[in-house]
Amino acid sequence: MTASSNQELRFLDEATLSALKELIELLEKSSLSSVRYEQEISGVRHSVELSKRAKDSKFLGNIDPSSFCGPEPVKEQILSSSEGSVRQDTLYWVRSPLVGTAYVALKPGADPLVKAGDQVTVGTPLLIIEAMKVMNIIKSPVSGRVKEVRFADGHPVEYDEQLLGIDTQA
Repeated sequence: MTASSNQELRFLDEATLSALKELIELLEKSSLSSVRYEQEISGVRHSVELSKRAKDSKFLGNIDPSSFCGPEPVKEQILSSSEGSVRQDTLYWVRSPLVGTAYVALKPGADPLVKAGDQVTVGTPLLIIEAMKVMNIIKSPVSGRVKEVRFADGHPVEYDEQLLGIDTQA
């Protein structure tokens, strides 16, 4: 226990602190993930919850990070668009960097920042994602022509979701 946790536990007597130390040792040796100790003193209920650190968890050790990270494999297919067909392998997908609500314009009723068919350069504002009341402007990381828009204005988007397809060969 640290000095700050001792101050937080000042309502406990030495016998109770000793019992808590034993509980900590038992918790470390057992398969339990947490233990809660409650005590009522003068009509006031005090509780202490002890839990294992995440690095000790059996659940985290079995996850393979490559199963949810990394680039999506490129599949060559023909997509139809308003300007004819474009090969999938020439599209750069702008992905959502966070979970939030996507907007096509800077304010309601304004013209969209970009739409299918628009030419963009590096740094061109593409869309806005609102997350926790903060408006995040997403800018183009590549130059090309916007071929596909895969989100609806004012609708939620997920992390890493494909939002815009930009043809880098156009």
